[in-house]
Amino acid sequence: LGGLLDQELGDGRGRSRDLGPAPIGSDPWLEREIEAAIAREPDLDRTRVVVEVSEAVVTLRGHVREGDAARIERAARTVQG
Repeated sequence: LGGLLDQELGDGRGRSRDLGPAPIGSDPWLEREIEAAIAREPDLDRTRVVVEVSEAVVTLRGHVREGDAARIERAARTVQG
């Protein structure tokens, strides 16, 4: 398929980019946790997936192989928040 994955998940809280550890549930924390969940998926080229979080709304973008979009979404949905 190689199509564009553009999936929104979640609902709103504020976004902040700080230099220290991100508080659990913050946008930076959520972004890192989703990236880690995607990275744990075997045989998945995660370098082609961009995770964006704004006010606890997650957007996944990228060009992926057929079937990978659903796997990426499932992995993202395993993260609480």
